[in-house]
Amino acid sequence: MKTTVLKWTMSLLFVGMSSLMGQQQLKAQWMQAEEELPFPPPTMPKPLLAPATEETEPGPLPPALAPKVVPAPYRLDNSPPATSPAIPLIYPHERAQLDRQTACSFFGQHFSLYYHTRMSMSLPYRASEAEISQLWAKLQRSPYQLVLKQLRRQARNLRLNDWGFALLVHETARRIYPRDVRAQRLYEGLMLSQSGFDLRLAMQSGKLYLLMPAEQVIYGATYFRREGKKYYVLELGARSPRVEEARVLDLPGISNGRKKLNFELAEAPLLPGKQLIRKLRFYYRGQTHHFEVPLNQHLLDFYRQYPFVDLEVKFGAPLSEQARQALLPQLGRLVADMSETEAVNLLLRFVQTAFEYQTDGEQFGEETYMFAEQTLYYPYSDCEDRSVLFAFLVRELLGLPTIGLVFPGHVATGVRFSRPAEGAYVQYRGEKYYLCDPTYMYATYGTVMPEVAGQSVKVVMYE
Repeated sequence: MKTTVLKWTMSLLFVGMSSLMGQQQLKAQWMQAEEELPFPPPTMPKPLLAPATEETEPGPLPPALAPKVVPAPYRLDNSPPATSPAIPLIYPHERAQLDRQTACSFFGQHFSLYYHTRMSMSLPYRASEAEISQLWAKLQRSPYQLVLKQLRRQARNLRLNDWGFALLVHETARRIYPRDVRAQRLYEGLMLSQSGFDLRLAMQSGKLYLLMPAEQVIYGATYFRREGKKYYVLELGARSPRVEEARVLDLPGISNGRKKLNFELAEAPLLPGKQLIRKLRFYYRGQTHHFEVPLNQHLLDFYRQYPFVDLEVKFGAPLSEQARQALLPQLGRLVADMSETEAVNLLLRFVQTAFEYQTDGEQFGEETYMFAEQTLYYPYSDCEDRSVLFAFLVRELLGLPTIGLVFPGHVATGVRFSRPAEGAYVQYRGEKYYLCDPTYMYATYGTVMPEVAGQSVKVVMYE
């Protein structure tokens, strides 16, 4: 999936610069990296209440949802999730070459990982360069390729993207080296670099960190600039740590990879788990519509492990197949005989009124961007979350091109109709994209919220 972002001339992103120029160390393999303050998360002074047009419809509004962060209303669905034939993680002739086994659990997917005693190691807290190099060489001489094959096969079974694969590597690192975080980092570095990723290992105060470049901005993460690239400091399974300075360790073979970490999702991971049913209700033109949408708790847990990355990642991500097959037919029946503009208005009303509004600061204590699946799960959502879900519904149900529209303090969606329409629009690549605001209560297509009328706009494009 290719994404393109057109930013304002005056970019919203800024970087606090505090350069620490590299100094040659006594050991040639150790270098001081340049360090910069992280990109701060985008700030949006959003309204505390969802704005509404003066025109409202008579009739019942959706009932109040649950208190903060506790999703409701739900009922449990005990039916087993859909599965597809999985390829074996290991074959008998490979298993015969390995002498150890450990149980792993990856967001509800339980499996056994086989490895070899020669991969066992322990790193002292104040490990020297020589000790780290020796253990790295030991790992390289072990049959780690057989472990990597198991990881790649599991990633294909679960339909994992780059970030999912990195988390899978981390889970197996925790199981093989349960009490040695430094050994986990060496293992992660080997597995990811041998999977083609551009990667470095850095050390600070006895701790080892992964340094990886990414295709997207990771907000709030420290990064080091080296060889013209930004290497983000990552601690898989946890928030990115703040590291003021570090020494980069150049280990044999670790810099062979060229891939940047890509957070885009072409498809939702296929994870097992207990299913939740979300009940939704909205009112449109004299009728109240009730929907039920199944959600996977393990998939939602996976999304919670996502770093704060660019908004186009969320705009381009699909719903899980299970949620998609439940929600789209129910909405599809309502728009089946409608014109494009009328169908867009119905989808707007659904997103505007089936979900209760609250800012991320109120719900989570900080700004974040949610996947469409998360918007279906959490009791509250704000402007960019609703725009992501609405854009997905328009693309899938109506087949109309959409773009994200980012105003100062607000996010909406642009829809390109197949025929001329009326109302406010954004001209993009020679085409008219009509403003659709799933946060502006009861607004129809082409209606602009007064607070953003005449403001500059940033286009988020995903292909």
